[in-house]
Amino acid sequence: MEINVNSKILRINDKVYESSFDEAVECDVTLPDYCPDIKKILKCSVSPRLVSSRCTGDRVNVEANAAVRVIYCGDDNKVFCYEKTVPISKTVDLGEQLENPCVKVRLHAAYANVRALSARKLEVRGSIGFDVAVTAGREENFVCDAENGGIQLLKNCSVAQSFVGETVKNFNLTETVELGDDRAPVLQVLRASSEVFDTEIKAVNNKALLKGVLKINILYVPDDSERRPQIFVHSMPISQIVDLDGASDKTENYYTVSTNGVEVGVKTNALGERRLIDVDAGVIATFRSSQKIEQNLPTDCFSTKYEVDVVTKPVRFENLIERICDKIAVRSTEKINGIKIDEIYDVWCDRVKATASYSKEGILLKGEAIVPILGMDESGVPFYVERNLDFEKTLPAKSEDSGSYEIRCDVNAVEVGFVLGGEDTVELRLDATVCVDVFASDNLKLISSITLDSDSKKPSSSSFTVYFADAGETLWDIARSFNTTVDSIMQENDPSVVSFDGRRMLFVPIV
Repeated sequence: MEINVNSKILRINDKVYESSFDEAVECDVTLPDYCPDIKKILKCSVSPRLVSSRCTGDRVNVEANAAVRVIYCGDDNKVFCYEKTVPISKTVDLGEQLENPCVKVRLHAAYANVRALSARKLEVRGSIGFDVAVTAGREENFVCDAENGGIQLLKNCSVAQSFVGETVKNFNLTETVELGDDRAPVLQVLRASSEVFDTEIKAVNNKALLKGVLKINILYVPDDSERRPQIFVHSMPISQIVDLDGASDKTENYYTVSTNGVEVGVKTNALGERRLIDVDAGVIATFRSSQKIEQNLPTDCFSTKYEVDVVTKPVRFENLIERICDKIAVRSTEKINGIKIDEIYDVWCDRVKATASYSKEGILLKGEAIVPILGMDESGVPFYVERNLDFEKTLPAKSEDSGSYEIRCDVNAVEVGFVLGGEDTVELRLDATVCVDVFASDNLKLISSITLDSDSKKPSSSSFTVYFADAGETLWDIARSFNTTVDSIMQENDPSVVSFDGRRMLFVPIV
């Protein structure tokens, strides 16, 4: 017997690979002639920057640079910096070839240690953390309806997010900035960092427009008699148009934006003064578009008349329940034991991380920021210390804890400042932005094909059975067991009850 089967095409985004690992960064350094001898090492850092990530066949190739930076002072107690770039290559095996995959790579400094072998030789040992995720979109045909042959279908009725498209854009913002005449020329750059804020996205006609602001912080040594490090801050507008198939103002559009390192170089102006700073700042933006659909697809099937072969495939629907964006203000008074502070050169945020979970009042955010402090004591000797700033904030949420929601949070430091509170005390302030996304996931097995075996007819009879249903059973379970239909059971019993929370007697007609 032939059955009429109708199918529907769904676009699905599969998570093919996800892993985190560390890669060692090691180098031995001999200071060039223009660098003075090392008296005291203040800070060693390893800053990663993603160069490229591409999928070839069944592998992902990641190219990155690690900027090894050692800040130290010489015999004259002046601050200097030596920097070296170490290239890193990493290959990830996926185990299968993919069509049009989306590769997401996030890098962070895991640790950095330095040992002075002599006044001019250093041994650096560090590590870079890799977070790699690969997704791939595909189209699949699934059964949406079937008739004849006694076919019975269990349909899952819900609102789901149908995948539309996803892409990652790794781009650079470049600009040449000139220091004003009120500042001394640049002798050497000690460090540079960047923060992104005020981002927004607009999607229309298969494109996504990203806007925002990127703030660049540069700590440098001026070329004057004092040579006390100074801070230079510059902001750059972000405006990027990205191709995103299927995206429009009707789709649900989700995005994340993070910094990807910053490189600065100094050159002379027309007067021969080192006042021009070349800025090359990296940004990584991830865009994903989806469409809300009313899906009513079968997840189970049987026939009351014939044996059937049912093929199912696992499908994961991920729905963005809500996005909460807020600001965080962290204030802390820190005592610098054993140091009488004369001047603070710079404070910055080395890394900020947070976790989020449901509480009675909403979503509780807990995190930690590592804040380095570089300054000079009253005897004119530079010092460096780090402080961990803990923070906690409850964010109002529209959703309530279901026990199965996944919460992802992204925290970015926007500004770090300080006020001297005494000879050995500094009041630190950290302003950050946070975006918390709440996702619900439905893992279903949808039917891709139904084949009816007309030669394997089931025996039929007209009778009633008295059955005592147990807690947790549904009418579908009982109908399947007795080779009958849900409708026929409902006709002989209370039609408003489809599942049972306790033992209950039912009349089950056998069709």
